[in-house]
Amino acid sequence: MEKQYQKKVFIVDDDADDRQIIKEAFSECQGENACVYFESAQKLLSAMHNKEHPLPLLVLLDLNMPGLTGLQALKEIRGNSKFSQVPVVVLTTSNLPRDKASCYQLGASCFITKPDSFAKLVEIVNAISLLWLTGNEIP
Repeated sequence: MEKQYQKKVFIVDDDADDRQIIKEAFSECQGENACVYFESAQKLLSAMHNKEHPLPLLVLLDLNMPGLTGLQALKEIRGNSKFSQVPVVVLTTSNLPRDKASCYQLGASCFITKPDSFAKLVEIVNAISLLWLTGNEIP
Protein backbone atom coordinates (compact mmCIF):
# COMPACT_ATOMS: atom_id res chain seq x y z
CA MET A 1 0.00 0.00 0.00
CA GLU A 2 1.20 3.48 -0.82
CA LYS A 3 2.56 5.38 2.17
CA GLN A 4 2.10 8.85 0.66
CA TYR A 5 -1.57 9.59 1.31
CA GLN A 6 -1.67 12.55 -1.08
CA LYS A 7 -4.66 11.02 -2.77
CA LYS A 8 -8.31 11.89 -3.05
CA VAL A 9 -10.23 8.81 -1.93
CA PHE A 10 -9.75 6.34 0.90
CA ILE A 11 -11.55 3.10 0.03
CA VAL A 12 -12.23 0.51 2.71
CA ASP A 13 -13.39 -3.01 1.95
CA ASP A 14 -12.33 -6.26 3.59
CA ASP A 15 -13.00 -8.27 0.42
CA ALA A 16 -9.95 -8.32 -1.89
CA ASP A 17 -12.12 -9.02 -4.96
CA ASP A 18 -14.37 -6.06 -4.20
CA ARG A 19 -11.33 -3.81 -3.68
CA GLN A 20 -9.99 -4.91 -7.07
CA ILE A 21 -13.31 -4.26 -8.84
CA ILE A 22 -13.62 -0.83 -7.21
CA LYS A 23 -10.01 -0.11 -8.20
CA GLU A 24 -10.81 -0.99 -11.81
CA ALA A 25 -13.93 1.19 -11.76
CA PHE A 26 -11.93 4.18 -10.48
CA SER A 27 -9.27 3.50 -13.12
CA GLU A 28 -11.97 3.77 -15.79
CA CYS A 29 -13.22 7.07 -14.38
CA GLN A 30 -10.31 9.12 -13.11
CA GLY A 31 -7.26 6.96 -12.78
CA GLU A 32 -6.45 4.48 -10.05
CA ASN A 33 -3.82 6.74 -8.55
CA ALA A 34 -6.59 8.85 -7.04
CA CYS A 35 -7.28 6.14 -4.44
CA VAL A 36 -5.75 4.49 -1.40
CA TYR A 37 -7.17 1.11 -0.40
CA PHE A 38 -7.58 -0.32 3.09
CA GLU A 39 -8.71 -3.82 4.03
CA SER A 40 -10.07 -2.82 7.42
CA ALA A 41 -11.78 0.08 9.13
CA GLN A 42 -9.05 0.09 11.76
CA LYS A 43 -6.36 0.71 9.13
CA LEU A 44 -8.47 3.52 7.67
CA LEU A 45 -8.80 5.22 11.04
CA SER A 46 -5.08 4.83 11.74
CA ALA A 47 -4.31 6.58 8.46
CA MET A 48 -6.80 9.35 9.18
CA HIS A 49 -5.36 9.90 12.66
CA ASN A 50 -1.83 10.10 11.24
CA LYS A 51 -0.99 13.81 11.35
CA GLU A 52 1.76 13.44 8.74
CA HIS A 53 -0.72 12.76 5.94
CA PRO A 54 -3.47 14.97 4.52
CA LEU A 55 -7.06 13.91 4.89
CA PRO A 56 -8.85 12.40 1.91
CA LEU A 57 -11.50 14.27 0.00
CA LEU A 58 -13.80 11.26 0.42
CA VAL A 59 -14.07 7.93 2.23
CA LEU A 60 -15.79 5.04 0.46
CA LEU A 61 -16.74 2.64 3.25
CA ASP A 62 -17.98 -0.94 3.33
CA LEU A 63 -20.33 -1.77 6.22
CA ASN A 64 -19.90 -5.46 6.90
CA MET A 65 -16.32 -6.07 7.93
CA PRO A 66 -14.80 -8.21 10.66
CA GLY A 67 -13.44 -6.39 13.69
CA LEU A 68 -14.31 -2.73 13.53
CA THR A 69 -17.42 -2.44 11.35
CA GLY A 70 -18.20 0.28 8.88
CA LEU A 71 -20.85 1.68 11.20
CA GLN A 72 -18.34 1.92 14.04
CA ALA A 73 -15.83 3.63 11.76
CA LEU A 74 -18.49 6.06 10.53
CA LYS A 75 -19.39 6.91 14.12
CA GLU A 76 -15.74 7.62 14.95
CA ILE A 77 -15.23 9.71 11.81
CA ARG A 78 -18.28 11.85 12.54
CA GLY A 79 -17.34 12.13 16.21
CA ASN A 80 -13.86 13.51 15.55
CA SER A 81 -13.71 17.23 14.77
CA LYS A 82 -10.49 16.75 12.76
CA PHE A 83 -12.22 14.78 10.03
CA SER A 84 -15.93 14.99 10.71
CA GLN A 85 -16.42 17.03 7.53
CA VAL A 86 -14.88 14.43 5.20
CA PRO A 87 -17.72 12.99 3.10
CA VAL A 88 -18.35 9.29 3.75
CA VAL A 89 -20.13 7.24 1.11
CA VAL A 90 -21.22 3.82 2.30
CA LEU A 91 -20.89 1.23 -0.48
CA THR A 92 -22.20 -2.08 0.79
CA THR A 93 -23.89 -5.32 -0.21
CA SER A 94 -26.64 -4.53 2.28
CA ASN A 95 -29.98 -3.26 1.08
CA LEU A 96 -31.59 -3.43 4.53
CA PRO A 97 -33.61 -0.34 5.46
CA ARG A 98 -32.23 -0.48 9.03
CA ASP A 99 -28.62 -0.35 7.74
CA LYS A 100 -29.46 2.59 5.51
CA ALA A 101 -31.23 4.39 8.37
CA SER A 102 -28.34 3.72 10.77
CA CYS A 103 -25.82 5.09 8.28
CA TYR A 104 -27.75 8.28 7.73
CA GLN A 105 -28.36 8.70 11.47
CA LEU A 106 -24.60 8.50 12.00
CA GLY A 107 -23.95 11.08 9.30
CA ALA A 108 -23.21 9.16 6.10
CA SER A 109 -23.15 11.40 3.05
CA CYS A 110 -24.68 8.67 0.90
CA PHE A 111 -25.71 5.01 1.13
CA ILE A 112 -25.27 2.86 -1.99
CA THR A 113 -25.92 -0.84 -2.39
CA LYS A 114 -23.18 -2.46 -4.45
CA PRO A 115 -24.47 -3.02 -7.98
CA ASP A 116 -24.58 -6.38 -9.73
CA SER A 117 -22.56 -5.29 -12.76
CA PHE A 118 -19.25 -3.58 -13.43
CA ALA A 119 -20.90 -1.09 -15.79
CA LYS A 120 -23.25 0.06 -13.02
CA LEU A 121 -20.31 0.37 -10.61
CA VAL A 122 -18.50 2.58 -13.12
CA GLU A 123 -21.63 4.76 -13.33
CA ILE A 124 -21.69 5.02 -9.53
CA VAL A 125 -17.99 5.90 -9.37
CA ASN A 126 -18.52 8.55 -12.06
CA ALA A 127 -21.37 10.06 -10.05
CA ILE A 128 -19.31 9.97 -6.84
CA SER A 129 -16.44 11.69 -8.65
CA LEU A 130 -18.71 14.43 -9.98
CA LEU A 131 -20.42 15.00 -6.64
CA TRP A 132 -17.51 14.84 -4.24
CA LEU A 133 -14.19 14.99 -6.05
CA THR A 134 -14.46 17.76 -8.59
CA GLY A 135 -12.65 20.76 -7.17
CA ASN A 136 -13.31 19.89 -3.54
CA GLU A 137 -10.64 20.34 -0.90
CA ILE A 138 -10.90 19.59 2.81
CA PRO A 139 -9.36 22.42 4.87
